[in-house]
Amino acid sequence: MDMSGRKETSSWTSAILSDFLRAIRGEEIIRDCVNLSAGKLCCREGSFELDTLSHLHILAIGKAAQSMARGSLEILSEKFDGSISGLIVTKDGHGAPLPPFKVIESSHPLPSLRSVQAARSVRENLEALPRMGCGVLVLLSGGGSALLCEPVEGMSFEDKQILHEQLLSCGASITEMNQVRIALSNIKGGGLLSSLQGRPAFALVLSDVVGNDLSLVSSGPFFPRSPSEPLGTLLQRYHLSLPPGLESCQQSANAKGGAETEVPHLLLADYQHALEILCKEFETQGARVGRYKGALVDELDKSVRLMLESFKSWKEDSTGQPLVFLAGGESTLRIHSCGKGGRNMHFACELASSLLDSGFERFEVFSLGTDGTDGPTDSAGGLLSSRNLKDSKTRSNLREAIEKQDTYPFLDSIGALLKTGPTGTNLNDVHGIVLNPR
Repeated sequence: MDMSGRKETSSWTSAILSDFLRAIRGEEIIRDCVNLSAGKLCCREGSFELDTLSHLHILAIGKAAQSMARGSLEILSEKFDGSISGLIVTKDGHGAPLPPFKVIESSHPLPSLRSVQAARSVRENLEALPRMGCGVLVLLSGGGSALLCEPVEGMSFEDKQILHEQLLSCGASITEMNQVRIALSNIKGGGLLSSLQGRPAFALVLSDVVGNDLSLVSSGPFFPRSPSEPLGTLLQRYHLSLPPGLESCQQSANAKGGAETEVPHLLLADYQHALEILCKEFETQGARVGRYKGALVDELDKSVRLMLESFKSWKEDSTGQPLVFLAGGESTLRIHSCGKGGRNMHFACELASSLLDSGFERFEVFSLGTDGTDGPTDSAGGLLSSRNLKDSKTRSNLREAIEKQDTYPFLDSIGALLKTGPTGTNLNDVHGIVLNPR
């Protein structure tokens, strides 16, 4: 993976990150975790009977859809010689021709009318499949919540956009927001189950949800999930209301769980899997590696503080050997400025500043969104070296960039952006501190 945003000569750490991103692509995870055995598609957690099928349809949804579809096709094409069809729905710039798949690029991170059309195409595609002898393999990764959009009857797309913006600004938790999204969508929370029309189906999942609630990956289009409280009660809590005529959507949301087909969802990989691979990449290059226990999911400044405290407790004498401390998760960056950046760029800058304040002199830090995207930018995160932070002017610019949440221009000015392009995976964020880098 070309870290094309880095102006300086590629460092030891950036080369390892490139190898890491290649190793966690959807197709590589499929190759490592999935196989054919005795007429079944098998992975660590379960299997799907194939011998009874004369046709297999593969539906791939999410940022890693293209890569996951490619890996699955490699395994299954010989068994279903000419009897595989498929549909890929992915983010703009993440798709490419892959016969026999139809490829749809849709909107992300915000849904658009293209998302509505993509949802319609998925339904029509499923419902047109043969009724006998046809099974469906669903490949899910994060991003589908925006890529597919189908508001409940009586709610316009514009109404849904307005309510979504209100939820973002009112202080609702992500759990509450997901509850509203599911209740007001014909896709989310198992809404596509009815389109299977009884056909056997099986889902393989790359999780971008810390804690691996698989009903939340791409909002669970094949995973029934009923709201935990009345929708009206939740909206009243934030002084919000539904557009006229939607009082019955609570009942319709509950009905989505009653479809006749159950779709087993099996986890292939998550951020812990990604960290295990990253650990091995550094250890292979002679580093001593430690890891933060748990996931970093707090407010970003708290997550940086927790990681730094844990690193200081772990740090050992190395006699020149690289010491690497890793963490993962998805922290929250509260936006208070109109600067250009993202949570990973900001995390890398804060971590570097904190190390400088703590007296560390020879280090690199990185924070990387494994999906290749960090905020509304073309960067995946940042990789800073203490070599570029020695003079007082640069350190002052670093602190100013953090304060103004304008980290992209600063990182760009010192050649510290990580630009990966589409990575073919989506396993949350990874962060690292490297002492004595080579």
